[in-house]
This record gives sequence, C-alpha cells and structure tokens, in this order.
Amino acid sequence: MDVFREPFDPSDVNDYEVDFTRLLAAGETIGAFAVTPSPAAAEIGFGIREGTYSPTAIGGTAVRFWPTIAAEEASHARWAGAGLRCVLEITITTTATPPRTLQRRCAVIVRQM
Repeated sequence: MDVFREPFDPSDVNDYEVDFTRLLAAGETIGAFAVTPSPAAAEIGFGIREGTYSPTAIGGTAVRFWPTIAAEEASHARWAGAGLRCVLEITITTTATPPRTLQRRCAVIVRQM
C-alpha cells in the first residue's frame, strides 16, 4: 500500500493524486471511479470532500481527491505527535472492452502540524 509522503493537517484543504498509468493498457483510460475511506478511517472522522472538491479524473489516467476531517474530530488528540494513517480505496473501471475494474489502497498520514 502506498502512503503519501506529505502529511495532512486536519484543517488543510489540500489535494492528493493517485496515478494508474502503469496499470492501464495502451489507449485505455479511467471511465469511472470511486474514492472510499476505509471503515476504520471513516469512524474517526476521515472523509473525502464533495461538491467543488469532489474527486476528479485527471487526464484519464489519475484520480485526484481532497481529504477532510469531520469538524467535531479536527482537534482530537489522536492527530497529535506522529498522527494516524488513514486508509482509503480507489476503485476504477476502465474504458477497455470489456471494462476492467482495478482497486488500490493508499494511506494519508493525518497529524496536527
């Protein structure tokens, strides 16, 4: 599982990107996708922004998302020190015929900075 190097502060509005290029065949792109926090991450307030900050497909080969921490959890002591690793899953369906579905897990370190 990949872990993003840049930590996420609970008050940040920042994007992260996962590139699927190495998994796609020539001419194949991302046709649909979903970004979902793990149940454990969601339980402690980790989520994915929506609206203007909804996840986006970039160039047909990558997915960009903006994490968020629920307001009532943002100042919790769990984010102090080293913080916590929050896992999410990105599932893509490709434009291949027939379409392929690929799922990858990654993690964002959330900590007060």
